[in-house]
Amino acid sequence: MTTTELLKRYAAGERDFQGIYLKGARLNDVDLSDINLSGADLSYVKFKNVVLEHAILIGAEISGALLIDTKFRKADLFKCRMPGNVMENVDLRGANLSEVGIFSSFLRNVRMSGANLRCTTLISDFSDVNFYNCFLLETNFETSRLTECSFASTEVNNVNMRRSKMMSVDFKDAKLNGCDFTDSTMSGVNLNEAIITNCKF
Repeated sequence: MTTTELLKRYAAGERDFQGIYLKGARLNDVDLSDINLSGADLSYVKFKNVVLEHAILIGAEISGALLIDTKFRKADLFKCRMPGNVMENVDLRGANLSEVGIFSSFLRNVRMSGANLRCTTLISDFSDVNFYNCFLLETNFETSRLTECSFASTEVNNVNMRRSKMMSVDFKDAKLNGCDFTDSTMSGVNLNEAIITNCKF
């Protein structure tokens, strides 16, 4: 399906585009809220200022993508594959990212507050990412690089931070339970007033 056909059908009121092939598509300044792209191939897409709020993208392939100023607020990305992406100024607040795999990606100025990150793999480079009030349970950050990220006032449960590199990361008032920080590097990490239980350092 071409992007022209997609936009035409969406404008006509259609929302179900499950399993479509949009590899390498380019979309700018488009609102696709409430669209269903479950199982779609969105690899190597280039999205700029695209609105995908409340979208359903369960099991979609979003690899090698360039996502700039894109809004996934309260979208369902359960079990998406998202390796090798560049994501800047992306809004993922309240999104379901449970069991998503984000590998070898670069995320800068990404808002994830309130997102579901249960069993999510986040082995990437994070800069200025806000994890405030995320659901972090058995999330995997092993070997990730986190710079100026915030977990302030957030419950962090059984999260794998082994061999990660953390610079100016804020855990103030966070509740850290059963987390593994073995062999991680910490510089300027704020643990003031954090409650730390059964964690490994």
